[in-house]
Amino acid sequence: RALIEGGFQSLPQMFMPGALLVGCDAGTLNMPKIKGSHTAMKSGIIAAETINEHLKDNKNDHSSRMGLLRLVGKRRKLLNYLSSKHIERYRDIIAKLDIRK
Repeated sequence: RALIEGGFQSLPQMFMPGALLVGCDAGTLNMPKIKGSHTAMKSGIIAAETINEHLKDNKNDHSSRMGLLRLVGKRRKLLNYLSSKHIERYRDIIAKLDIRK
């Protein structure tokens, strides 16, 4: 129910050399039904963890490092907004995704 119309086989390939599709862009969010938002967010977290491992192995990859910093900043801004508007939902998301505050 959380995937776009057509099911799993209709999702685009989520990786290619030098790029990853994550979150809503990867087709993990079904907007008409508002389903899959946790899946979309978790895919972003997994992508960030993968990039983090890459950066540990390749210390001179400054382009990927800046991309990771942008993603972390965007997530922080979204979580800050959510914590100011809906504190219970914020706490629920932090707990479900097992991320730090």
